[in-house]
Amino acid sequence: MKQAIAGVLLILALALPEASSATRKIYSPIVEYRELEFELRAGYDSDRQRARDGAQKYKVAAGYAPFERMAFEAYGEFEKEPSASTQFEAFELEARYQLFEQGHYWLDAGLYAAYAARPRGGSDKIEAKLLLEKSVGSFRNIVNGIVERELDSNADAEWGVAWSTRYRAGRRFEPGVEMYSDFGSLSNLPSYNDQAHYIGPVAYGRLGHWKYDVGYLFGISDAARDGRLKLIFEYEVPL
Repeated sequence: MKQAIAGVLLILALALPEASSATRKIYSPIVEYRELEFELRAGYDSDRQRARDGAQKYKVAAGYAPFERMAFEAYGEFEKEPSASTQFEAFELEARYQLFEQGHYWLDAGLYAAYAARPRGGSDKIEAKLLLEKSVGSFRNIVNGIVERELDSNADAEWGVAWSTRYRAGRRFEPGVEMYSDFGSLSNLPSYNDQAHYIGPVAYGRLGHWKYDVGYLFGISDAARDGRLKLIFEYEVPL
């Protein structure tokens, strides 16, 4: 059964022509068996252009890992455009599969697949990611290869990469850096400044059952916002 599920996820990861990391979370391939998780994500854009300044995005989620290497999560997504009220935008289901036992090979790996339904209009979306992780000394490095596509006959798939490196200073505080590159269409790759690239400092840590992931990302291409604040808080309980 687990092999069949892994096969489906692998097909999704290879078949989707690929996309960006709009939610600003970098996923580890490691699954915590029988862990119940509640999550809140918030993002705030700042930009010199008034039409883009102050855009906000929120996600609330609950997830559980019923299998040793497989976890599921359900999200509600809310967005607020500048000078507009907060609106419910999408309901999302995610699945994450850890390909093998942690530390069995020199590189840990996993797969991720998601489906987002947009009841208020607009196209539903599918997304796939290849999750890679490697620790070297006190540094933990994670890379996500991302593909997403709107379920519209005229829509092209998009792709991107997200990268995180953190220093394990202690359980409560780990300083790090993240970089996101949203390359755009696979079939018609835009120029660098028409792509969205971000980089910035991030702090991670754990306080009891709580985890935090807080940072500020600077836009380093013309299409990117000048800056993005990201806040992620998780409450995790082993069952």
